[in-house]
Amino acid sequence: MRARLAACALALAAVGAPLAPAVGQFTAPPPNITPPPVVTQPPRPRITPPRITPPVVLPSPLRTDPDRVRPQTRTTAPAVAPRQPSTTARPRAPAPAQPRTVERPRRPTFPPAAAIPLPPPRGDVFAGAPLPPPRIGSLAAPEPLVGGAFDPLEIEPNVVVAALLPGLGRDAAEALALANDLDVLESASVPLVGALIVRLGIADGRPVDAVASALAGDGRVAYVGPNRIYRTQGAGAQYALAKLGLADAIAAPGTGSGVAVAVIDTAPDLDHPDLAETGVRLESVLAAGAAPAMDHGTQIVGLIAAQGRLRGAAPGADVLAIAAFDADPQDGRPASSTYHLLRALDRAREAGAAVVNMSFAGGEDPLLGQGLEILAEEGVLLVAAAGNGGPQAPPAFPGSHAAVVAVTATDAADAIYAKANRGDYVDIAAPGVDLLAPAAGGRYALGSGTSLAAAYVSAAAALVLERGGGVVDAQAVRAALVGSAVDLGPDGRDPEFGHGLAAPRAALEALAPVSMATDLR
Repeated sequence: MRARLAACALALAAVGAPLAPAVGQFTAPPPNITPPPVVTQPPRPRITPPRITPPVVLPSPLRTDPDRVRPQTRTTAPAVAPRQPSTTARPRAPAPAQPRTVERPRRPTFPPAAAIPLPPPRGDVFAGAPLPPPRIGSLAAPEPLVGGAFDPLEIEPNVVVAALLPGLGRDAAEALALANDLDVLESASVPLVGALIVRLGIADGRPVDAVASALAGDGRVAYVGPNRIYRTQGAGAQYALAKLGLADAIAAPGTGSGVAVAVIDTAPDLDHPDLAETGVRLESVLAAGAAPAMDHGTQIVGLIAAQGRLRGAAPGADVLAIAAFDADPQDGRPASSTYHLLRALDRAREAGAAVVNMSFAGGEDPLLGQGLEILAEEGVLLVAAAGNGGPQAPPAFPGSHAAVVAVTATDAADAIYAKANRGDYVDIAAPGVDLLAPAAGGRYALGSGTSLAAAYVSAAAALVLERGGGVVDAQAVRAALVGSAVDLGPDGRDPEFGHGLAAPRAALEALAPVSMATDLR
């Protein structure tokens, strides 16, 4: 405990002093790493018109416990007074993003839902009184962020999500609801999957699987399933920049200027002194529109783009924060769902994001998987938290999806985060333990989680894409990041660290031959 208090005191002392150039502690990758092959960019073929397959409904009863899955964050706030905003404006004028020509898919085939066995009861894992209200400079967090588990079977009670056949609109949704004694809670046209997505409420208490079975036989429905619940995966001292070889701001390989990064999370506090002058934009896909600023989104955006007492790893990136998580009405903890996350992915695509950061986890969802596959096919780099459920936890979605870079967390000694998920789906590691980051209300919070590590990999991708000048695609960036990672565990890829610790500078060097070859053509 004394060692931990001493470490926190040193981190806070560093925050109170003006930032000064520091010597990078980058460890070069082994010399036998082969650079990724030269990437050509043939014209992307258009997706052929789909065949809408009949929906398959979960045959077994679904868990509808109203106590939803817990956030993946462990946060405390040291007593650091917020920096007063500067009286001198420091506008940032990022370079314009490279134009992106995107071939839009047409009416993709909706995937069938997959049956998932119900796990044995685990008891009240998340019991406990909420934390006290926040106070600036206090140790209180602005929202309870206890625990790290998530339940892949957790769903929104008394709600199903349906995708209508292409061409059907809101009138068809209302008629469908009326015919099945349901309420249209929300609906939105989602071009990402080429359909109107409807969130339907079950007012009479019928089981979710029974309602889904009934809707599966309706000729207007292309897909129906539960509205799965997802939880954020971490909370967040600047040791991380040194670990990534980015501690020296002057000698850093770049700032991510002009690279569009979408962060799907809670709403960040854009009035925070470290974020107020960054140019980060905020949009919301929540029914209520504007969402209250919360710690998690503030921390993730801060680790990427902060400019103040703390510095983000890619402070020049063009960050779009998409609020898709709001406080759960029962416990105040951040929560989102299939419906809102699908809308957020669609908004990221519409905004031309080159990188999408997803620091959350939940159960595998075929409709979300469809959206992830389309974005990956269009050249978007998808980054997600590997999960904080512990060594025995099931794979965390969306990190477990093949189109996504799954990121685990390490500490200042390169040891794995004790609560991190393990598995063959883990791709890469980044600092994510005892990190200091901006928090809501002008505060700073110290915390741990794979969410934070994912933010650093998204920032590293922005640095690589900036230096690549738009001539490399997402798959080349992914190959460079994992191929240049510093091996931390057994030789080669392993279930704890994946390919190893992210090394942005080495990834840039690995991509240099690719960029040169493309320029010559």
